[in-house]
Amino acid sequence: MSMGQRKYPNLKSVKDLLYKKGSGKIDNQRVPLTSNDIIEQTLGQHGIICLEDIVTEISNVGPHFKEVTSFLCPFALTKPERALQGKKR
Repeated sequence: MSMGQRKYPNLKSVKDLLYKKGSGKIDNQRVPLTSNDIIEQTLGQHGIICLEDIVTEISNVGPHFKEVTSFLCPFALTKPERALQGKKR
């Protein structure tokens, strides 16, 4: 890959990441996105009522992208313990 090329996440990877690791911010509290009710209460005024709407908004950089990304918390990822074992330095 040359320096000028950039890779963008596809719809499936955005969807998988949000379904597995997605959480939102309500009253400065991190809340897992386990129910569409949470999404509808917070983003319903923008026409975003479910997790699929969030996936679409992020993937397509829709008109309410800023509101969606402000609602989402940073992803809490774990380090890959097994992937690093056995590699020579």
